[in-house]
Amino acid sequence: MERKRLIILISVIVIAIIIISTLFYFFVYTKKCNSEECFLTALRKCERVQYTTISEGNIWHYKIQNLFGFSKRTCTVNVKNVKIESELPLARNIEGKSMSCKITAELAGRFIQIQSKLEFCSGPLKESLQDLLIDQLYTYIIQQIGPLAEEIKRA
Repeated sequence: MERKRLIILISVIVIAIIIISTLFYFFVYTKKCNSEECFLTALRKCERVQYTTISEGNIWHYKIQNLFGFSKRTCTVNVKNVKIESELPLARNIEGKSMSCKITAELAGRFIQIQSKLEFCSGPLKESLQDLLIDQLYTYIIQQIGPLAEEIKRA
């Protein structure tokens, strides 16, 4: 009788470990990519991975969220700016913010800088990037007005 209880207890523990391991693998574990190619390959298949990259001194963290590949022909990628190199106050506002992007199956794996495809994204990082782009465009236009006015005077 004691031996049967021990066998049942061991069986229950083994089954529990298998269930917990399976749940961990499907809902918690995320493979880490060490190269852009690894990330783009995973993005083409919409596999759960995370990837951190440094571009011009800025640190970006990408994480593909979908559990079982493409859902409704889109792949959800979370993008976070970990560190921004710029000293501009508006650019510093980006640091630590994140956004969620729904990349279509047709575009998945074709580019790494998801932050350049803001039309697919939503969240505080998107809003801060748009503010920065508008500010840069405004500065560029103001810088070009002087030379343009001089050229109009000459004409």
